[in-house]
Amino acid sequence: MDMPQALTQNPVSPKIEPLKKIAPKKSPRKILVVLTVILALIGLGAFFAFTAFYLPGKALLAQVNLTKNEALKLKQSLSDKDLNQIKNNLQNIRTELQNTDDKFKKFSFLKIVPKAKDYYHDGENLIKIGKDALDTGEIVIKAAEPYQDFLGLKGSSTSSAKTTEDRISFLTDSVESLLPHLDAVEKKISEIDSSINEIDINRYPQYYKDIPLHQDFNQIKEIISQARKLVSDGRPILTKTSWLLGKDKPRNYLVIFQNDGELRPSGGFWTAYSSIKVDKGKITPGTSSNIYDLDDKISSTVPAPRLIKSYHLNVPYLNLRDSNLSPDFPTDAQIFLDGYY
Repeated sequence: MDMPQALTQNPVSPKIEPLKKIAPKKSPRKILVVLTVILALIGLGAFFAFTAFYLPGKALLAQVNLTKNEALKLKQSLSDKDLNQIKNNLQNIRTELQNTDDKFKKFSFLKIVPKAKDYYHDGENLIKIGKDALDTGEIVIKAAEPYQDFLGLKGSSTSSAKTTEDRISFLTDSVESLLPHLDAVEKKISEIDSSINEIDINRYPQYYKDIPLHQDFNQIKEIISQARKLVSDGRPILTKTSWLLGKDKPRNYLVIFQNDGELRPSGGFWTAYSSIKVDKGKITPGTSSNIYDLDDKISSTVPAPRLIKSYHLNVPYLNLRDSNLSPDFPTDAQIFLDGYY
């Protein structure tokens, strides 16, 4: 007996799919632990920011404002020429600046933070500049105290019996005592100049709360540079002041007046002259006249140089009034003196 067709065919094997791994459900307790840790870290971060930045920063800003207020008082005292008040202001600023330094050092951990360490270093330089400036001010005050009368400072014992000549005589006798102070001032200004040159103002915005940071910084930098040059250039004059004022014996001077309405290489036409005598700071005027009278007395026989012959056809000789043909004044003065003597 034949079997049915359906039973004679091979049965279809059932398709067996691979078992999927079923992830275990997270325990609510583990989720709570993770959230707790995250919140704790956020809280610790906020607490660190609050204690390490906000509170010290707020205190530092308040201290900076106190120091600024004392600086404004100093500015007023300088305007009033009140020496005693200036000394008090300098001491108050020193105290407030030291407090500022103490509060600023709480951010010293920034020294190891990239980028931030540059700003911290700028802050250190600014505080050092402030301290050096105070040192300089105190040196200047100490140097100026013996000359209160001469400088007309408030609180000085200026008397109507003291004439200007008396004050100049006093200055002549004691000016050498300023030299050690000048050495100290020059050293301090050099240190300030070096510190300010270490600050890169380009790290900061052009303006902050309508304050032109770059402009103010560059002006201060220029003032310091000029002060350094002034002290350096003034030293030779100060060392010669007693000699120039005739402390050891009378000195005679010839003064030449230039007219910048007629330009010459040294700045103007030498139009007049005067002689003066200085004896221990006391000035006695001598003769004075226009330069033509002096030339008439001398009657130069020195042949005029090419420049004079080119522009003054009827001037064959070198007159004293035409001595300043060089932009270097000492050269012109020597030519003048050779003819004068």
